[in-house]
Amino acid sequence: MSATDAHCYAARLLNPFHGTAQIVSTEQARAISVDGISWRIQIRREIYKTPWSSLAIPVNNDRYFVYGTWSHLDGLARVPVHPSLYQEHVEQAVEDLLVQLIHACQQLPFALADTNELWLMAPDSGQAVALLASQLPQEELPRQNQIRWYPSQNAETAFQSMAFAEQQSKSTTKGQPQDLLGRVIKLRCKSPLEAYWIERYADGSGQPLQNHAGKSVAQRDMLPAGSFPVCLLDEDWHDPQAAQLVRDYLNWQAPLLLMLPLPDSKRRELEIQAQKRSQSVHQYHRLYPAVADESLLKKILVEAVMRNATENS
Repeated sequence: MSATDAHCYAARLLNPFHGTAQIVSTEQARAISVDGISWRIQIRREIYKTPWSSLAIPVNNDRYFVYGTWSHLDGLARVPVHPSLYQEHVEQAVEDLLVQLIHACQQLPFALADTNELWLMAPDSGQAVALLASQLPQEELPRQNQIRWYPSQNAETAFQSMAFAEQQSKSTTKGQPQDLLGRVIKLRCKSPLEAYWIERYADGSGQPLQNHAGKSVAQRDMLPAGSFPVCLLDEDWHDPQAAQLVRDYLNWQAPLLLMLPLPDSKRRELEIQAQKRSQSVHQYHRLYPAVADESLLKKILVEAVMRNATENS
């Protein structure tokens, strides 16, 4: 099997954006990593309607099952596989995948392939406000009756905001910065919220395909590249407080956002902000497609190593 037999690509982890998944896929297996170091190995197996019958009929889709993990440092570590999932080709499939994976690790990061994007839209301007989801071109677009943008994966985030502190000083209502940010985004997009699946092209422009509920929007005009915020959240706000809140949030996200393809000016800006979270930069820097200031990145990485050494001493 040659190195070209593997399909290597990346996809964004979304709502909210929290990085990219790097994927190396063969016909029988795939490996997925979110940091370019540790890889989860999965095997593909057909799903059967009656798995215990000798006349079992394959369903028209596959499922992936976890086989183990792999890294350059630790090698392959298997997890127990249920006997009903074991097939003779599994060991060979994993061996073939690892040959591809070792070669592919030298080419990180991979190009983003999830070019169908679900954007929360501002009804007054037609501007894309926040990216909710993405799909590979060959995947069926899902229908979603309820849509919401989430500022964080967890109930609390570490990001701080002067705009939030100012708001809290005027109110007796207690909350977190992401709560205010979520309300700001919702007010900008107005109820009922509307989102469109949009096929993005190499030049950044996009063609609306359907709305979040599956209704066709084929008559809508092509949207220029400028309609889509490069950091996946609109930064153009008339309200100074809202603008500051969004800016604080994106600055906090800087180590993650640097995994995206960005204009040089925006990349340089985010690299400066990323200094505040050096350990996150150390974790994800292998997946940055470009670096605006090499000396600054080295400085941040040295700081992260020193911090880790101090914490572990």
